[in-house]
This record gives sequence, C-alpha cells and structure tokens, in this order.
Amino acid sequence: MVMFIDATYKDGSLLLKKKLAGVKNDSLLKVLVFEQANLSAKAKKKAYLSFVADHQFNLPKDYRFDRDEAHER
Repeated sequence: MVMFIDATYKDGSLLLKKKLAGVKNDSLLKVLVFEQANLSAKAKKKAYLSFVADHQFNLPKDYRFDRDEAHER
C-alpha cells in the first residue's frame, strides 16, 4: 500500500491530516518525509521519480492482463 498524506511535525511527533484507513494498530510503517515548504519543483520531481524507480518491476514479455479473469475473483 502506498499513501501520500500531509502531516505537521510538532514536539517530536507527526500529526497526520487524515486517518490511515485500513491500517491496524501496531502495524510497522515506512515513512518517507519531504519538507514541503523547502523543496523546489525540480527536487520534488527528482524525489518522486526516485520513489517510483525503487517500487517498479518488469512484467514478463508474454504477460497479458485478462480483465474477465480479474473480475472472476
């Protein structure tokens, strides 16, 4: 699961702007922090592309998405 949520840092804690839907108590989460006010558009783009590169994968050449099969589940 990947979510982007705005938060405010105050007194050593992150205060999220909304609840984490579907996340159970005591779940271990990885947090990627960007200081919104100080990032240029170029830096934001670079950080985003780096994040995408770290989470992408290649499909086999013969892969074919079958919508009907997906809907059967």
